[in-house]
Amino acid sequence: MSQAPSPSQSAEVKRSESAASRNVTRRAAERWLLGGLLGLAAALVLSGIANIALARDSGCRQDARAARWGQQLSRCFSDVTRWEVEALARGPAAVGEPGEGSIASWLAVPLVYSAIGGVLAQLSLRKALVGGLIVQLVLLGVLAAMAFFSVYVG
Repeated sequence: MSQAPSPSQSAEVKRSESAASRNVTRRAAERWLLGGLLGLAAALVLSGIANIALARDSGCRQDARAARWGQQLSRCFSDVTRWEVEALARGPAAVGEPGEGSIASWLAVPLVYSAIGGVLAQLSLRKALVGGLIVQLVLLGVLAAMAFFSVYVG
């Protein structure tokens, strides 16, 4: 015949279940924070690379004008590529206005990357890498589309 657990044993079981629950929640929060920081770092690196590419493209366009190449800017970025790079560098709302853009526009891309990094950190490594690449391609497409439409809408 089995005995009913004593009140002290049932309280101990509840405490251990509660501690395990807190441990899982803490691990998820740590993964979210780590993924968010990695996403933020990726966004800042991409933004820096995009700013360098924009500076090189501006120099290319100035050289093309000085050499009177006219519309033959084949060595420089196409308009679509330039919009994409500007959207990565300054946010989609600042496209077409060199050095312009509000704080919200400048912060939009890093915050989105940080949130995406936090979500992807909850997945397994393989799923996170594949998902990250897919999300990166989709996000770049969305940024390019937003940049393209902002030229005609704004």
